[in-house]
Amino acid sequence: MTSLETKQEVPETDVEPTIKIDNLRKEFDVPGGIEVAVDGVSLDIGDGEFVTLVGPSGCGKTTTLRCIAGLETPTSGQITHEGEDLTYIPANKRNMAMMFQNIALYPHMTIVDNIAYPLKVIGVPKSERHEEAREAAEIMQIGELLDKYPGELSGGQRQRAALARTLVQDPVAFLMDEPLSDLDAKLKVEIRKEIQKVHKRLEKSTVYVTHDQEEAMTMSDRIAVMNDGQIEQVGTRDELYNYPVNTFVASFIGNPSINYFDGNVLDLSEERGAIDVHGTTIEFDVEYFSDSLSGSDVRVGFRPIAVSLEMNSSGGQFEGSLELLEPVDDRALATVDGPEGELRAHIPTNLPLEEEETVQIEIDTTDLYIFDGETEELVARSR
Repeated sequence: MTSLETKQEVPETDVEPTIKIDNLRKEFDVPGGIEVAVDGVSLDIGDGEFVTLVGPSGCGKTTTLRCIAGLETPTSGQITHEGEDLTYIPANKRNMAMMFQNIALYPHMTIVDNIAYPLKVIGVPKSERHEEAREAAEIMQIGELLDKYPGELSGGQRQRAALARTLVQDPVAFLMDEPLSDLDAKLKVEIRKEIQKVHKRLEKSTVYVTHDQEEAMTMSDRIAVMNDGQIEQVGTRDELYNYPVNTFVASFIGNPSINYFDGNVLDLSEERGAIDVHGTTIEFDVEYFSDSLSGSDVRVGFRPIAVSLEMNSSGGQFEGSLELLEPVDDRALATVDGPEGELRAHIPTNLPLEEEETVQIEIDTTDLYIFDGETEELVARSR
């Protein structure tokens, strides 16, 4: 059986942690009281590990990152680096490089001076800091742009310059707060690859913040999914996708998003499961099982890729009306009005389907997620 890392547990890495966050809490004074932005976050980040904090707006991920950077002072809890307590050490004493969503290059400085600026602040001689800036620029493939000004560069070139400025500091860790959010889709993919190349080359611990689960899934060694100031689950891409601890994680990770049906347990054990869903009995073999089920009511989750549709036939598990068909490459995203409203299916484009027609819905029973109807926690996974 597979074990799951929940928000009640302190996740462990396979390597010695270089950054350790222990029971972090951050409160802000707001009109009428106190707002809790981060509530009891604990996380270990291994040496050279790329960890992404992901979640919806307002979940606490940026505040957590700013606490690591020293830009916010925790209300309680502790942050250490290689055993040294950093909790109340100023940001300029931590030697962590922070990259923000806003590129913020100085428009009156050449690119070489922009990249070298962090070294100028700490008193590095001009010839030495320019040499290091050139080396950072070569890593980011903008060596030929050093004499230009930011206004003469494209968006992607400015982003590379900002990354080079982060690299030149030779920090103990990189902290990145949604650095790609202002870029177009094509440029995002391009810069994402550059960040991954730099990370693999330098092998420095990196904490990356984004609301984009695609960025998190493609770039990270591990991902921490946050919600309401807490970490819901920490794991690899496969762990989060295949074994989400609850419906929040299951809904947030995966695109298109997971579908749900309400069901009633007829039988559920470590080996077999049988659930009644709208009068249809769904039977399946069990891969993951938890005996924490609070009652017989469950939510049955299934990914759009696990849904098959057919027209002009009978005998499907369920029936619905095909509302919308959106072709994407060799597959299409179908929106179906099913037994509980809208569900999505990710299907081949060559199927003979027509919008506004009745379709038979078949769900792959080897790819089911069973969540407790009350607690919304994962209690079983089919195979």
